[in-house]
Amino acid sequence: GPLLMKEAAGFTFNANVFYERAYDAKELTPEERKAEIVYQAQVLRKVAEHAEVGVQAFGVLGPWDKFLPASKQSHRVGPTVQGEIALGGSHKLHVDVGYLWGVNKSSPDNGLRLLVSYPL
Repeated sequence: GPLLMKEAAGFTFNANVFYERAYDAKELTPEERKAEIVYQAQVLRKVAEHAEVGVQAFGVLGPWDKFLPASKQSHRVGPTVQGEIALGGSHKLHVDVGYLWGVNKSSPDNGLRLLVSYPL
């Protein structure tokens, strides 16, 4: 799916919409194995040379051919802090940490999100 990004007025806006499908989940029915539409969106503001703060949202809309009713969809939203940690030379870690709240009853109530990456 599309990966969209826009920088404006000191903010970075990202939106990603894509298909997600379980291929080897034998315990799922064919209906449950259908590709689902999922999304991720965020708004970030740079607060230091190697740090940004913002808001992230994640969700699952349901099967690609028939979205779930709004009460059965999953939507989570919350703050995020992202940045780079220098390791010496040109080596660095990218860290993205956030806390997510469920927006409806089909979403997990609370969750901590941590992503650490090391560019090769």
